[in-house]
Amino acid sequence: MDDETLAPFVDALASALIIMVLVAIFFLLQTATSIETAAKVMSISEKPVEEDRPLFNPVIFRKPMSVDLVNNHIVYLVNFELNEQQLQDVRNDMLQGNSVSLTFYSNDKEVKIAANLIRFLTKLGLPEDVSIQTTIQKSDSSLSQVKWEVK
Repeated sequence: MDDETLAPFVDALASALIIMVLVAIFFLLQTATSIETAAKVMSISEKPVEEDRPLFNPVIFRKPMSVDLVNNHIVYLVNFELNEQQLQDVRNDMLQGNSVSLTFYSNDKEVKIAANLIRFLTKLGLPEDVSIQTTIQKSDSSLSQVKWEVK
């Protein structure tokens, strides 16, 4: 066998060897990048959560349209947030009795009314010995109302 007959075989073997080396390099690079990505994810997930920072809340709470503490009546649109002084005044009023009857009048969906009710009671932080009865009534007005009676 002379050089001219072996030349195509040598070229084919060299080409196959080059392709095998390129495929091996490709797999090595792919593995290295996936290990680096996994290391970043692990280092991010092991960081402590900052508990002092409040969580993001997409709901925007509005000031109530009117707060009448003499007649135990709050008028609001969609949802409401009382300031600290108003919350304290309502809480003190409700603590004067053993039982509180809350009535929500609203044209909103029941889920939204229930969310406002739960948030209102959570913000008040009444003790467990105060009995709370709640009522939800539909209204035709676009404004919602909260009325309470202390017994």
